[in-house]
Amino acid sequence: TAGTYNRTVPSTNGCDSVITLNLTVNSIPTVNVSAGGPTTFCQGGSVILSASPVTGGTYQWTNGGIDIPGATQLSYIPTITGNFAVRFTNVNGCVGNSANTLVTVNPLPVAQINASGSTTFCAGGFVTLCADSILGAIYQWRRNGQDVVGAVNSCFRADTTGNYSVLVSLNQCSTLSSSILVTQIQSPGITITPNGPTTFCQGSTVQLCANLSGTNVVYQWFRNGQLISGAINSCISASETGAYSVSVTINNCSFLSSALLVFVNQPSLAIISPAGPLSFCFGDSVVLNTNMGSGLSYQWQENGVDLPGSTNMSFVARTTGVFSVRITTISGCVSQSNDVIVSVNSLPPITILPSGNLSFCSGDSLVMTSSVTTYNQYQWLRNGIDIPGATSAQYEVRLGGNYTLKVTNNNGCTNVSNTLSVNILQPSLVTLIDSVCQGSIYQFCGTPITQPGTYSCTLSNINGCDSIISLTLRSIIKPQPPLITTSIGRDTLYALPQGPTRWFRNGLPVFGGTNGVLPVSLAGTYYAVRDSIVGTILCTSDSSNRVYKSGVFVSNENISNVIVFPNPTNGILNLKSDYFFNSKDFEFKLVTSTGMLIQNGYSLSRKDYGYEVNLLDLPNSVYFIHINDEKSKAIVKVVLRR
Repeated sequence: TAGTYNRTVPSTNGCDSVITLNLTVNSIPTVNVSAGGPTTFCQGGSVILSASPVTGGTYQWTNGGIDIPGATQLSYIPTITGNFAVRFTNVNGCVGNSANTLVTVNPLPVAQINASGSTTFCAGGFVTLCADSILGAIYQWRRNGQDVVGAVNSCFRADTTGNYSVLVSLNQCSTLSSSILVTQIQSPGITITPNGPTTFCQGSTVQLCANLSGTNVVYQWFRNGQLISGAINSCISASETGAYSVSVTINNCSFLSSALLVFVNQPSLAIISPAGPLSFCFGDSVVLNTNMGSGLSYQWQENGVDLPGSTNMSFVARTTGVFSVRITTISGCVSQSNDVIVSVNSLPPITILPSGNLSFCSGDSLVMTSSVTTYNQYQWLRNGIDIPGATSAQYEVRLGGNYTLKVTNNNGCTNVSNTLSVNILQPSLVTLIDSVCQGSIYQFCGTPITQPGTYSCTLSNINGCDSIISLTLRSIIKPQPPLITTSIGRDTLYALPQGPTRWFRNGLPVFGGTNGVLPVSLAGTYYAVRDSIVGTILCTSDSSNRVYKSGVFVSNENISNVIVFPNPTNGILNLKSDYFFNSKDFEFKLVTSTGMLIQNGYSLSRKDYGYEVNLLDLPNSVYFIHINDEKSKAIVKVVLRR
């Protein structure tokens, strides 16, 4: 603070000294700095800094506290970045410093163009132009001084002739580069001329030619953008569908023509697909199919010759041959299929042969044999149905029916033989109902029967087969024998009770007696019998008592063991008796059921078993055979039936 100041200071000699200071304090000068414009600007710019005027002193400008040589004026124009201030020294030597004023000088960005290749190129080519890449910088490319819309990256693809430059901006500072000339060599105009239709069927071609020619011209053809190897001439033969173009190189520049479309109509795929084996047996077939498609027409061929009417997608082959099909599309394209060889195997010939007559008796058999015994398979059939297990070349037939043989050869072909119809002859079934008198012997199939009942026997019929004869034999009760009486004083015999009676004298029929009364005129032994007729059966009672008249003697001993067979008979009757057939003398008579004697035309023939009686000329009826020798007699009833 200004004023007078005293201080006592001890001296060396012990005496204090008084020092008096009269102090004057001069004020510090105040100085300010003002800018005449923005203190931040681009390199190459400036700003005027002015100090506030103060009298009686000097100025000194500083940058960062360091005096700027020669900068002693009231104003200073800085051109570089720094903290600028002014120091003012007045006449009293007092110094006043202004506040710092920050001046920022932003550097100009570098704007230099570098080309990635030649700036002269062919049409369709380009060159990439790049400026230095600066972080935060903004770019704007210009062509012929005009901004290129959207070209705001550090690099730019130039594909058009022109002078290109770039304006680089950083921190609001911009630098325009020098321009660079880019030259594009234009296409001379390449066109393709077809020498014919460009739409055709597969197998044909069209010649395509470029419009430029010359010794220094180089060609390269393309299909669908892909290089065609070896296609380096001015013309090319196109045989495939596609977009064809040509690249023409002149003076190291290649020019690509616009594409020319060639359309090749494809013929339909002609492939035969058999629906079964191509080798089969006669009578079978195979369906040959080819591909289906819209607008296709078909023509089948056999051995290379068109088959009339065979124009469908499928064809049925039934004969041996080489088959193919020709397919035509709606666009007229024709394709020929592969050949298919069809083989038809012949059926095996077959005939069956019988070993004998096709008609035979039940229980017998017949062997049928194949005419060929070397086939792979055999199957016998009866009435069209396979016979289980009948798989050989022979078959023994025991049943009636229609027989055929199915055979298969080594080609797998099957054929059926002729038909043999077998008829099984059945035995005849004959049913007989007959009656026999009680106690009589009935001859049935050579066997004597004495009792009623049902009997059967087997005989051979006319076709050689056994016949079965069934007999139901009924017994008819014989009438009671009459009782013979004689009248007193008369030679008259009576059979009691009265009724129809047959009389006998000495064993021979006596005619004339009626209703049981017989006048007797001849000597002899008399007896009577009664008859009962049921249907055709005549039953005769036992003999009555015997009455002798006039002293004639007759033995009542009957011939025994008389066998008559067959009985009934159809005309030939056999007689056998151990007794009288050994005798040379006996009497044989044939009498009707009414007692009429048949005397002529019937002879006995001696046989090994006895005698044979021929009744072939007589009508069917009941007859009685009388056999007498010197001691006895026999009467046998015989039925003749045809």
